[in-house]
Amino acid sequence: MRIVVIERDPLARGGITAILRHEEGIKSIVEVSAYHDLSREPSLSETSVCIMGVDRVTDETVTLVSQLRHHLTGSERPIPVIMLTPDWSPLDIMLIKADAYPIRRDHIGPMQLVWLIRVITMGYRPVYRALVQGLTDRFTPVTGEIRQILTKREYEVLTLIARGKVNGEIATELGVAISTVKTHVTKVLRKLGARNRAQAVMAAGLSD
Repeated sequence: MRIVVIERDPLARGGITAILRHEEGIKSIVEVSAYHDLSREPSLSETSVCIMGVDRVTDETVTLVSQLRHHLTGSERPIPVIMLTPDWSPLDIMLIKADAYPIRRDHIGPMQLVWLIRVITMGYRPVYRALVQGLTDRFTPVTGEIRQILTKREYEVLTLIARGKVNGEIATELGVAISTVKTHVTKVLRKLGARNRAQAVMAAGLSD
């Protein structure tokens, strides 16, 4: 099993490596401080799990998960990404859809990290109760019929967002310009009273 660790903080990066170095079944660990540093590594195609630390979760973080998968394998082969975050975010639901596992840094210790790696490489997809509770506490659903609030095209865009599509992919599928997609997204967020895409998806009941 090969593990890739992407962590800006050298102390945290070294700590993760020290925890995993002598675990049975882990053959190699690749350490980098940032995503772009992966280009210097010779071969990453056999990566089993990626552990990535972020200062905060944004829309760009969700997009990065897909880019990371392609960079590590040269394909869309699913690679679990354990995302170490400072706090829960409404965008965590989008990370889960992208086959990532967001977890707060202060909610995981050495034994839990090893357990999580082994579980997800066996094909299981655990969701922490604390994550569900954290998202629930921060989200108030929008009332009313979503289809009456949004235009047909806005609802189509929202449905594609719920499927994990980014702006470029949505534009291609709908046959419109990326700028048009961005306009629709802005209107969807405003109409649903959402701060970001994840909240809009949850408000529309499309997060299952």
